[in-house]
Amino acid sequence: MSDEKLPEPVTLDWVGIRLLTMGAELRDFQKPFTGMDVRLSALEARFGALEAQFAARLGAMEARFGALETRYAIQEDRLTAMLDLLLRVAARVGAADGPTAS
Repeated sequence: MSDEKLPEPVTLDWVGIRLLTMGAELRDFQKPFTGMDVRLSALEARFGALEAQFAARLGAMEARFGALETRYAIQEDRLTAMLDLLLRVAARVGAADGPTAS
C-alpha cells in the first residue's frame, strides 16, 4: 500500500478511485503468481507421471521376484524329494549287500 495520507474530507469519489487503484495493483501483483502456479502444476503433473511409471516398474519387478520365489520353492521341494529317494536307494543297496566286514 502506498504512503498516501487520507484527505481531510474523505469523499466517496476518493474511496472509489482508491479501490480501483488497489484492484489494479493487486492484479499486477497476481500475474507473477499465476505464472508460477502454471509452472508448478506442470511440474506436479510430471512428477505424477514419473511416480506412475516407477510404481508400474516396481510392480513388475515384484511380480518377477514372486515368480522366482515360487520357482525356487518348487526346485527346493524337488531336490528334497530327490535326496530322500537317493537315501532310500542307498539304504536298499546297503541292505542287499549285507554288512561289510572291516
